[in-house]
Amino acid sequence: MSTSAQVEKLVAPLLWKRRDLVFARRKIFFRPLRHILSAVNLGGSNDPAIVAVGTVVVPIFQRDHIHASWGWPVSRPDGWVYRLDQPDAQELLLHALEFQVLPRLSTIRDIPEFEQYVAAHGNGHRYDNPRRLITAAARGDLELALHLSRDLRAKGHLDGPGGDA
Repeated sequence: MSTSAQVEKLVAPLLWKRRDLVFARRKIFFRPLRHILSAVNLGGSNDPAIVAVGTVVVPIFQRDHIHASWGWPVSRPDGWVYRLDQPDAQELLLHALEFQVLPRLSTIRDIPEFEQYVAAHGNGHRYDNPRRLITAAARGDLELALHLSRDLRAKGHLDGPGGDA
């Protein structure tokens, strides 16, 4: 598996150029972090030369693992993965991040932007009622949250006592 230090070295020129980005735990985050975690995930694999690149788009108040997100994979223009042992890996990755990935991620930072993104680009995921309930409550739309809660409870999707809290 590629090390975190190798991956950080790979993206260092981008981090130096873009002070609104921070590298931590094999991820590139936007500063400041708001309600939505939109980040680049620079994961590893069994092959120490491979860096598996993808994105993470998930509300920070969602309790699910971040891999259950609305992100997308990022591959080289030729469809292959990024390999640290290929001379063009850094150039290709930085170009993809700077001109394709980060501009799209930068538009998904708050709850309304997240809802618009999921509606348009759900990547096969559905923005289901439990997540809509959490989002509505976080936004302070308690009327919608109560409506969704009642709907979920009627369908047997919520645990706990019934009633109109």
